[in-house]
Amino acid sequence: MNERNIDHVVQLYKDIFLPTKETNLDIKNRIEKHMQYGQFFGMISYDFNTPIGFIYGYRTKPGQFFHEKLKSVLESHQIDYWLSDAYELVEIAVKKEYRSLGVGTILHDALLEQVSLPKVILAVEASNQEAITFYENKYWEFIKQEITVIPAAPVQHVIGKSLI
Repeated sequence: MNERNIDHVVQLYKDIFLPTKETNLDIKNRIEKHMQYGQFFGMISYDFNTPIGFIYGYRTKPGQFFHEKLKSVLESHQIDYWLSDAYELVEIAVKKEYRSLGVGTILHDALLEQVSLPKVILAVEASNQEAITFYENKYWEFIKQEITVIPAAPVQHVIGKSLI
C-alpha cells in the first residue's frame, strides 16, 4: 500500500464497511496519517485489476488515538504487556464475495511476516462472529471482551497474538 493506490483502499473501505458516515477524504486522511507511523505496513489484494481486500498496521505508541483508548480500558498488567513493544493491526477487510477463499489468510499471514515486534494487538466488533472465528483459527487470544473502546463504535473484543 502506498500513496499511488490509497484510493483503492478508500473505495474498498467504503464498499466493505457500509454504511459509513466518513467521507472518502476522511478515510484517506486517516490512512495517510497512519502511513506516517513507525513500521507501517499495508497490502492490497487484487483479482486481476480489481481490489478485493486490504490490511494494514503499525507500531503502537503512546499518544496515538487507539493506544490511548486501549490504555483507558485495559488493566495495568495488560497495558504493560500488550501495549509495550507491540504492533497494531488496524484494518483487515475482504469483499464479501471473496471471503472464505483464503484472501484474508494471505493478507494476515503476509502482514505478520513483516512484523518485527513480539506481539500484535487489535480490536474486533463483538458481534462479528465471522472475524472472531477467523482470529481464533489463527490462535489469537482474548485480552478483554465486550468493552467500549471508542464511545460511538459498537462493543468490541481486544485480542492479541504473541509472535515469539
